[in-house]
Amino acid sequence: MPSKNRVNGDGCYTKLVNKNTGETKYKYRKSVTNPDTGETKEISGTDVTKPKAYNRFEKNKEKFLGDSLNNNVKTMTVAQMCNKYLEYCKQQPEKLKDSSYNRNDGIIRNHIEKHSIGLKRVELISSKEILDHINSLAKMGLSYSSLKKVWDVLNSSFKWMVKQGLINFNPCDAVSETVRNNLKNIRNKEKNITKSVITTDIDKLQDIKNEIFALCQDESISDEDKRLLLAMLFFLETGLRSGEGCFLKFKHIREQDSKVILEVAGSRRRDRKDGKNIVHEIAVKTNKTRYIELSSDAIRVIDIMKNLRTVVDDEDYLFINSKGNPYNSTTLVNGLGKAYSLLGLNGFSGAHILRRTYATIAFKRGVSVDNIATYIGDTPETVRKHYIESKDIVIDYDGNVFAYVKLP
Repeated sequence: MPSKNRVNGDGCYTKLVNKNTGETKYKYRKSVTNPDTGETKEISGTDVTKPKAYNRFEKNKEKFLGDSLNNNVKTMTVAQMCNKYLEYCKQQPEKLKDSSYNRNDGIIRNHIEKHSIGLKRVELISSKEILDHINSLAKMGLSYSSLKKVWDVLNSSFKWMVKQGLINFNPCDAVSETVRNNLKNIRNKEKNITKSVITTDIDKLQDIKNEIFALCQDESISDEDKRLLLAMLFFLETGLRSGEGCFLKFKHIREQDSKVILEVAGSRRRDRKDGKNIVHEIAVKTNKTRYIELSSDAIRVIDIMKNLRTVVDDEDYLFINSKGNPYNSTTLVNGLGKAYSLLGLNGFSGAHILRRTYATIAFKRGVSVDNIATYIGDTPETVRKHYIESKDIVIDYDGNVFAYVKLP
């Protein structure tokens, strides 16, 4: 009787034994969907060992997918190619992690599809056009990390097309060394001038807090902008991850022995699944709820947030947009850019910098690394290595950038 080994729907091995000769072979089969036509077909491969059977399956699968690609390659655009390659990767046994798929999907949508290179035909694209696109994104201020991801997506997609026999060469090869050298220079520059915290100065941080509270009293500032400013301050006061803050509801705030305690129990984030944005709520990163005491400024933030609403219910989210919908980690991070601009904090972005600022200021105030780690829900090793900024960035008269460690 054939023996089958099925693992999480990732295909099926069948052992085949010839009754007359006793010869054993293995057959690997799996349903494969062609992303171009929507056609689903069971593809198989048979040989004397499991690895050889799988290799035959791969060849048959590539033929099934390649037949359709071959018909469309003459009109295929670079953006279409990248999307087809991403879908191809998703169907492999060593599937992309959801986070990797979402990241590459975002890279294609934001940095390839929305630009002229995305409309270029694959057969006609030149090496110079690829180089110009990377340089253009760099001039727009895209970070080293994002630029490298754009390059990797383009390069990998063209390599795949060559392997499929659909194009004769990879146009990225001719500019590969130039691009890599340019990226290396950008990375080295970022290492010198990256702003990892808002400030290491306790007095300056207090000035920022005072300015936020003053802006929240300014009638010319919209309620939406006030909420973003307050969110920024709340993260500065708690060191929360962006997803943890977006998960918070008013029911997570409680009074205990004349103190205000915050329950950090989950994270609200957005992922992409089947081409759609899905917002879901999950456990905190450590899978362990923590309870933290809030500072007077954090409590003041909550009071102002309540005053910006006509009705407050325990099930209401703490951070909402102008339409009354809760933020997720992605939309909040995007919104914080406006808060930085209102405060004149140019060059800052994201929410993680607020977490690092909290840890750095707490350390400067004499709080132990162990206590900081417990408060923000991380390990002492991570806090010590990544969160505490002990250097100041200085630009000298000649324009040279360097960092120095302050006198302890």
